Formats: sequence, structure tokens, C-alpha cells
Amino acid sequence: MEQVKLIVSVLFCLLYSNSLYAQTDNVGSGRAIEFDGVDDYIDFGDRGFGGNNPAFRRGKKADVAGTVSRWNHATAVVRAVSDIDLYLNGVNVGNEFTRDSNSPMNSNIPGGHSTAGYLLSNGFTYNFPGIIDDIRLWNKALSQEEIRKTMCVNLKGNESALIGYWDFNETSGNIVHDKSPNKFNGQFVGNPKRVFLELLSVM
Repeated sequence: MEQVKLIVSVLFCLLYSNSLYAQTDNVGSGRAIEFDGVDDYIDFGDRGFGGNNPAFRRGKKADVAGTVSRWNHATAVVRAVSDIDLYLNGVNVGNEFTRDSNSPMNSNIPGGHSTAGYLLSNGFTYNFPGIIDDIRLWNKALSQEEIRKTMCVNLKGNESALIGYWDFNETSGNIVHDKSPNKFNGQFVGNPKRVFLELLSVM
């Protein structure tokens, strides 16, 4: 099986406090999606495989203090199974591998679907409590310079190597549209809320 070589996912601006947004018009930082941490998530459909098998759980984690109640820009750069870096606000935060498998990481259940705001891994369910504004998926490994250059810039959707781009700026409905040519649209599950953002600054 060919290993996953160059996949980069960016979660643009995670917020863990409800006190920093109050805007109700279209001016300013734009829109985002709020997840309740209980049963809200976005389902992007069957984009991979892996099931609930620990062999497909090779990944990395980093414990970083001072991220609660503020905006954060998180990036994962996956060059190979044993070559992964995590960046927070454009800085490599140092990290450690999780699991021992030499197999690539792939999407998992429910039903092999890719999701945002939800993860079921080896019997444990993780639901994200907070706000996400912008998800980007690339099929090349971004350099630190490229991450810093684009992290606070809206994309057009036709950038080279961009294979998924969700800015969550729809005004209504339960569909989030992929602005890349691939059109991997996602659908709300539970009751994620669309919110306007008054403050957009990376700490």
C-alpha cells in the first residue's frame, strides 16, 4: 500500500470562549461554525478508509499551554508515516508520535467518513467544543514560511495543490461548501451553529 505522503490540514482559528463574538452583520472577520462538544460535527462523506483499526492510528500530538479562550491557527504537515510536524500559530510546537503502527493514517468511523468536530478512535469518542473558522487540505507539505504567509489570508480556492477549502462563510443552511475544484461539500450533523466573528487575531 502506498503511504500517505504529502497531506496538510489547516484548522484556521479555534476559539474556546463564547465571549469574543457578537457581530450580526457581514462586516469584519466573517463567519465560523460553533460546535457544542456533545453531538455536533460536520460529515464530509466517504473520503477514505481505515475503520476502527489501531493499525491506522499513527499520528502525533502536542501539549501546548495557553490555548484556551483565544484564537489559534493549527497546522499538521504529514510527509510520511514517520515524518509529521505540528504547528501552532506558525510555530513548530514539538510533538510526539501516538500509536506504534507503520501504516498510514486514514479516515475512520462513522462509516469511514471524514469529519470535523468529531472523532471516534478505538472506542473513545472526542467531540470538539468551540469554534472553527476555515479548514484547508493540501496535497503537498507546506513549509513553515508558506504556513505563516497564508495562515491569516483568505484563499481563492484555485491555489496549486489545494484539494479542499471550507471557509464556512455560507449565510444559512446545513451544507458547508468546498471552495476547491473537488467540491467535497460537508453536511451538519447535530446542530452546529453559524456565528459571526467580531475578533480575528492570532495570539
